[in-house]
Parts: sequence; C-alpha cells; structure tokens
Amino acid sequence: MVDIVNDTVLIVQKDGTTQPFDADHLSRQLAESARIAGVYDPEMPDDIALSIEYTLRQKSISNESPCFDIADIDYLIFQTLVNVGYGKVADVYRKNSFLLTDHSRIPIHKVNSCIEENLDIHGSRLELIAKKVINTMQAIGARDSSEQLIRELAKHFLRQSTEHISPDVLKHPDFQPDKASTIRFSELLPYMPPSIQNYFDKRILSFHPVSLHIFPVLRLNIRLTGIATSAALEAPLTELTLSPELIKLAGAVDRFCLLVDQICVKKGYADNTPVKLMLSLGDASVFTRDWMACSNHEAQEACAVSLCEILYNMLTRQPVKMTCI
Repeated sequence: MVDIVNDTVLIVQKDGTTQPFDADHLSRQLAESARIAGVYDPEMPDDIALSIEYTLRQKSISNESPCFDIADIDYLIFQTLVNVGYGKVADVYRKNSFLLTDHSRIPIHKVNSCIEENLDIHGSRLELIAKKVINTMQAIGARDSSEQLIRELAKHFLRQSTEHISPDVLKHPDFQPDKASTIRFSELLPYMPPSIQNYFDKRILSFHPVSLHIFPVLRLNIRLTGIATSAALEAPLTELTLSPELIKLAGAVDRFCLLVDQICVKKGYADNTPVKLMLSLGDASVFTRDWMACSNHEAQEACAVSLCEILYNMLTRQPVKMTCI
C-alpha cells in the first residue's frame, strides 16, 4: 500500500530504533481488543486508527519532525479510547498493547505516592490530580497501571481541565453508537443525484458509514477497473485517455462530499464540516497491469501512484489520506 498524501510517521522504540507507524496494524489491534472486551462496533477500529494517524501527522508538521516516542503514541491511543467512551476497550488495549512495555505495575492505592515521587506535587494539588487519575483508572476497570501511564495521565490533568474526560464518560465509560452519530448510505440515497448514484450502482465507488462521534471522515473506495468497463474503454490506456473519466469521477466525489456535509449539518454536527475525505484505490496495481500494459511490479506501482496524484489534483475536497494498492 502506498500513501501519496503524507510522509511516514516513525515510532521511536525504547532501544532507539525506529519503525513506521502502521494504521492498519493498529486497527487490527483495536478490533481484537474490542472483541475481548465484548464491544461490537465495526467502524470503531478504523476510525480510531485513522484519527491517531491524522493527529500524529498534524503534530509532525507543527513540530517539523516525523518521529514520536513509543510511550507517547501508546498514551495517545489509550487517551483517545477513553475520551470517546470506549473504556473497556482501552483497558484491554492497555493490558495487551505491544507499545506498553513497562511491566512494573502500580496498584490504585499507590497512585498518590507515585505521582508525588515522579512529578514533585504535594498537598491539595496532589490530591486533586491523583483523584482524577484514579477516576480514570476506575472508569476503565483498572486495578493497577504502569508507572508511565500514571505519570502521563497526571501530566495531562496538570496541563488541561477535565473537559477532555467528562463526568458523563466516567459514569458511562462505554459509548453506545446510535443512528444520530453515524451517517449511513441509506440516509444519503434519497438526496443523491442519479449521476452520483450510478457510480455506486456500478461499484466504482463504495461507501463506509461515517462516525460523527469518533473521527468524522468519509472513506471512499474507488474501483478503477469499474471505470474502464463502464465507459467501454479499450486497453491499453494512457493517462491522457483516462483523464476525462477521472475528471467526471472527481466531480462526483466532490458533490458526494457536499451531500455528506449537508447530512452532517442536519444531524446537528455542523462543527465537523467539511468532513475529511479518505480515498483508497484498491485495484490500482491490477488496473495498471491489465489496462495500462505495465508489465512488472515497479511499473505498476509507479503508474498507480501517478494516477492517484492526477485524481488528487482534480479534487476540490482534497483527501487527508489517499492510498493505492
């Protein structure tokens, strides 16, 4: 898979080595954590993983560095799960994550002393911060925690108010998805012009429900082979002969984005507009092989990336992430 929009975010391991951040791997981890926790929300793992990737990339731009410490990333994942109401999933992830490598456990009754020793906080200020950390641990059912996590939670509550982890989340740690917080294809269909619906009917475009609760992003899959067969094109194609169809596709994607924005506003989530866009060209390598006469893997990948870049530049709503396989 090639992402043409952003550079790779790097995880710095404890031994100083680096590895690329893999959103797909994180999504699989979160799905497994949700299964163990008994939480069923099929869109959550991808939404959380994409939100983490987006956050890291935005931070890398502002910090002018693509590298992040492994513990900081793990804390961000844990904090995000708790903040959006997946407390049970956060607890399972905390216990099983490959990123949390500190095996020394601090029982909940020693949180005060742990914070005092690590952050040099005393008196009423210590009591206030420790209470917030303990409340967070209890909300996810944790009887102990790593020293690293307690320290980072305490730092968080020192820097920010409790608005990020509201009392409602602490009382009800597991968010229950409902129709009001999700945009589904059936809601869009009555407002969809035939010219756009045609792309879905012919399976050129496919749609994932948009979660407005976690990370509002419109994920669309594009099937290039569907474009070629629908338009009755003849192989071998060139970028020039394919461009008119890509222009039409880009226009349909832009109009569909505006439709999703309208439904988002209708549901009371106007602050989330314009909704972010993510595109995936899942058959790009197959298409460049069968329709553009690319005879080897290197040529197929180079041509697929070129098609992605052409489509990217045709779009008014430019994607935060665009991948080709």
